Amino acid sequence: MKIRFNQKTLFLVLFLFLSFLTVWLFFRKSRLERIVTAVPPPEIVRLNASPEFLADLPEGLHDILEFYRHSPHLDARQKLVQQYHSEKGNALYQIYLLYLDYMEAEKIVMSGQQSGYEKLLKISKIREKMFGTGLARRIYPEKNSDKVRLYYAWADDYIDKNPGNPDDIFRHIAEKKGELPPDTIFSKEDERLLVAKAYRRRLGILTPEQKERFVRAKLNDFGW
Repeated sequence: MKIRFNQKTLFLVLFLFLSFLTVWLFFRKSRLERIVTAVPPPEIVRLNASPEFLADLPEGLHDILEFYRHSPHLDARQKLVQQYHSEKGNALYQIYLLYLDYMEAEKIVMSGQQSGYEKLLKISKIREKMFGTGLARRIYPEKNSDKVRLYYAWADDYIDKNPGNPDDIFRHIAEKKGELPPDTIFSKEDERLLVAKAYRRRLGILTPEQKERFVRAKLNDFGW
């Protein structure tokens, strides 16, 4: 009887846990969908329809939004209207409120089970949808470092999904790398990690000194 009782108890605990997990995942997904599909405020719609207004937004917009996000004790509306006057200040406040929702959506995506590359792509799409193309580019101006981050995430994902000949994999990665601007600055450490991951089986039987020589040789082979 004791064994049966323990089995029933274990089954009940497992059932409750799975039920809780299912409900949590449902509401978590619903929250993300509600954020992303919400109708943007009229001020945001007007902003994206007015190149002049977009161009008139202050430089370092992302830093401004981050400052107020990390300063909840400040009255963001009052400060923005005071500094940038009525129309622009109110528009910036609406951008700030939308930014808070966007950051929540980003947090939900980043805590998911997708690969790093898939998360970055999803976040990029959410950003465009929520802010609109023009405003998204003012908040997040395109930088080479973002392209490098996306490239390394893609390469890491590609290695995971293509467990074939490492040399063939790296030839394809090298081609992708060649699509980036010539003045792009790459991380030697990240490239070493890519080599170590792709050749992990071969490296597993080598001594530390042999591993170092092998990785260095492979980086040279691919012009890295």
